[in-house]
Amino acid sequence: MMAKSLQLQINSRVPAKNWHDIQGEMLQVPHQTLWTHLQFRRYAQCAICNLHVREFFQNHEKIHQAGIQEVIIFQSTREQLVDHLHDGKVRVIADPTRQLYDAFGVQNSILAVAHPAAWWSAIKGAAQFGVHLPNGVESMFGLPADFLVNTEGMVVAVNYGRHADDHWSVEDLIQQRSAAR
Repeated sequence: MMAKSLQLQINSRVPAKNWHDIQGEMLQVPHQTLWTHLQFRRYAQCAICNLHVREFFQNHEKIHQAGIQEVIIFQSTREQLVDHLHDGKVRVIADPTRQLYDAFGVQNSILAVAHPAAWWSAIKGAAQFGVHLPNGVESMFGLPADFLVNTEGMVVAVNYGRHADDHWSVEDLIQQRSAAR
């Protein structure tokens, strides 16, 4: 596990970068006119992640109307993600070498799956998407994290998850955006 001191805090600056999503399109963080929600998930076929990500796919317009660019990062390869997590609206980034995870201080922990608070979502997600264990570079022990970044590149809200289902909902995100004006 990484030391807490490496985790970003409110008012941390995110360096301006141009990233590429799984479709090969350039993605600007920070965005010039929209705030950016960076959410770090576990792996492409994670039942909990897919349950959560579906909520964001379904509410893309609501998120955009709140002035937010949605970006979801997985520690999977592009090939693993293209088949499972592309809706054409939400930007998805493959980070199989965990460079972004490390830069943002997003950790791994056995508690990702061992914590009882994650079990109900794991059961619901498995019922909808099936049970798929990580393969290749992916890890089932990844913890989620959420960052809300303003147009100046400052982190205005952050959540480092304590288990696999400890993340912001769409409503949480919208509330964070409203509170940080």
